[in-house]
Amino acid sequence: MPCLPWAFTTMRSVAPNYAAFHHARALLLLEGLEPKSHRGVFALLENHFEATGRLSSGALSRFARLQTFRGLADYDAQGRLPAERATEEVASARRFVEEAQKVLASGSKTALDTDAR
Repeated sequence: MPCLPWAFTTMRSVAPNYAAFHHARALLLLEGLEPKSHRGVFALLENHFEATGRLSSGALSRFARLQTFRGLADYDAQGRLPAERATEEVASARRFVEEAQKVLASGSKTALDTDAR
C-alpha cells in the first residue's frame, strides 16, 4: 500500500482535523463553554453532547481518532500514513462535521433524530 510523504500526510490529516476541531468548538460555544485545550474540547463534547445524545458516540470516536492523527502529523516527522487511511480520515472528519452542523443548525438543546446517526 503506498504511503504519502510526510508533508502531504500532514496536510491531509491536519486540515480535516481542524475542520472538525473548529466545529467542535462552535458546538461548545453554543453552550457558553470555552475549552482551554484540545483535550478539554473532547471532555466537554463528551459531557455536554455525547452524554445528552446530541452527538453520537461514533462522532466522538471519530473526533478522538482525528486528534490522534493530528498529534502524529504535528510531532512525528518520520510518520507515514497510507493513502487509503488518509482518505478514511478525511471521510471521518467530514462525517463529524456533518453531524456537528446538524446540531449547530438546530441551535437547540434537543437530541438529534436517531436516524441521523
